[in-house]
Amino acid sequence: LARGLTEVLKRGKTASIAVSRAAELDIDGFSILARAGKFPGQPKQLVSGIRSWMTAYGENWPPKGRSMPLNLVITFCAKMVNDVCQGGIRNGLDSYFSLFSKLADLADPRVVTIFATTYPWLVNEGRINYTEAVYAPKVQEILSDQAFLERFGENRQSFDEMVANGGTNFLFDRLTEQARSSRRPRLLADRLAEAATRLQDLMAPHLPSANAAADERNRALDKWEQGINTLLAQQPANEHEYDPAATVGIHLRRFLNIDPEELEVLPQSAIVRHVGIEAFVRKQYHGWSNNRALAPQLHKLGIGDSSHAQQILAALIEAADVASVVDFFRRNLGYLTSRRDAENARRFLAVKMARAMLEEGNPAVINEELDNGAARLELLRFVADAEGNQNYRPESSPHFLQVIKPILTRIHYIKGRAAGERPAQPGDEALGLILTQHSK
Repeated sequence: LARGLTEVLKRGKTASIAVSRAAELDIDGFSILARAGKFPGQPKQLVSGIRSWMTAYGENWPPKGRSMPLNLVITFCAKMVNDVCQGGIRNGLDSYFSLFSKLADLADPRVVTIFATTYPWLVNEGRINYTEAVYAPKVQEILSDQAFLERFGENRQSFDEMVANGGTNFLFDRLTEQARSSRRPRLLADRLAEAATRLQDLMAPHLPSANAAADERNRALDKWEQGINTLLAQQPANEHEYDPAATVGIHLRRFLNIDPEELEVLPQSAIVRHVGIEAFVRKQYHGWSNNRALAPQLHKLGIGDSSHAQQILAALIEAADVASVVDFFRRNLGYLTSRRDAENARRFLAVKMARAMLEEGNPAVINEELDNGAARLELLRFVADAEGNQNYRPESSPHFLQVIKPILTRIHYIKGRAAGERPAQPGDEALGLILTQHSK
């Protein structure tokens, strides 16, 4: 248990912290502190942590050259000087440096920069225990040793500073230089740009296009038109139902009719009191559409469900000439003073709202020629001949000509219009903030 606590929890905790911070690019460089004359502790954990760090920076493992600020700091190097002063350099310093061999690439002078430090204020192992006259020539022997030259090379000044004053100031000066020239800020900027691009690529297919609102609206209207045509093409259930357009037309008229009882009582003295008439009118449309979307037997109208009905009604209301309704209200209903008149006047507003929603702004729903008597007479003859010849095609039905055809014409008219802005949805603000932050 004690071994598990020390090796897994204590040391494992330190290693996990190093790995996690390295993965988030929070580490500019690594310095491994290894005591002179001793084997380094937990070399596998050191190698594993630094490998994770270098991999996070996109570096290869094993490392090739000094591509990252990676240092091996040999501490208590006064011991090396004391040992040489006491017993001579003998066969060289390979035995000293071979103690770090378990660090593998992390002890390779081609990969790491090696520093020497000591602590003169520590009497036992931190200071050189000989006079300068004694240790100076021994230091020269160390500086000339092949093993030493292979490790320190151009960084021999670190050893000189260690002998003179402990070398810690020299070490920290070099670490400061490394931090100032760190690749981390540039790499973080590159990673951030890459992440922003990936985020844009990930979200782009799922974001609504510029025409998304119109496309969605038109799909709903197309589905409605198809549903109406399907009802018209159905064979009658019995011989008495020879005109399917009549049944469909009746249901459509009921569905699209605006009943005065569904409207709120009109505001009295609206002009004098500066009532927001447009807001009032739009509120009536909204309430009416909510009720209609819940109507039973929507399938008899060619409508799939209440959601589909809501889309259709929203499209009809969006295309309504609300300005004409507001103008009508101002001129005819804006000065009502009694509640009774305000209640009774709802029927006038209901008719105007229905016409603004279904007719106004349309091209002629049947034919402009119907404005003259001769054209109307010709239409009556056409209908009479169709009935006399038992021509029960939907296109020949007066219900089709007077109800269904104008609605289909209205559908095509609305589809040619630009759609309004997409209403705000939950999460829009957060998505917009994310895209704004990562598109810079």
